[in-house]
Amino acid sequence: MTAGKNPKSFKKKGQKKRAAHPFVKKEWYKILAPGFDKRIVTLSPCNKSAGLFNSTTSLKGRVFTLSLADCNSNKGRENENPYSHRKVKFQVEEVKGFDCYTNFHGIDITRDHACKMVKKWHSLIEGFVQAKTSDGYVVRLFAIAFTKKTPNQIKATCYLKSSHQKMIRKKMIEVMTATVQKNQLRDLVKILVKEEIGNEIQK
Repeated sequence: MTAGKNPKSFKKKGQKKRAAHPFVKKEWYKILAPGFDKRIVTLSPCNKSAGLFNSTTSLKGRVFTLSLADCNSNKGRENENPYSHRKVKFQVEEVKGFDCYTNFHGIDITRDHACKMVKKWHSLIEGFVQAKTSDGYVVRLFAIAFTKKTPNQIKATCYLKSSHQKMIRKKMIEVMTATVQKNQLRDLVKILVKEEIGNEIQK
């Protein structure tokens, strides 16, 4: 190094220019949900169309998971609680302008709520069924049931015999299959949101 020269003032070779923020190249699309109180449930970013890349092909098939409380227009805070543990999935079917039209993709419960339901000293019965709706959609339903103590029960446990469990599982499958086969998908979504299948099995 030459004497008397300040090394800090030397220009660095191959210095790159500052990269732009990634969201500069993105556009925001409205996600429209079918059959719920709120039509526009959320927004989604997507890269702008450029050259051979088309933003609509990137958006089609995307699955959005939302809380059921966010899909319904709640007037007060107390109405949110019954639906906050339910997750609804929507899949993008069609894109027009900045609007993404979706179809129902699935409904589930959050993990913390599922863990809260499972208890010690109670029997757990699970059943699932795959059936076709009246408008041709193949749907897979899962049901979970737990035993309950009788009002004046002293015994700590309330287990079921395996024969009794089989009878309950058979009834669960019957109720689920019958409900799916006689309804269209849009009616089935309303039934699942209101938990009508669960109440029918409980009877």
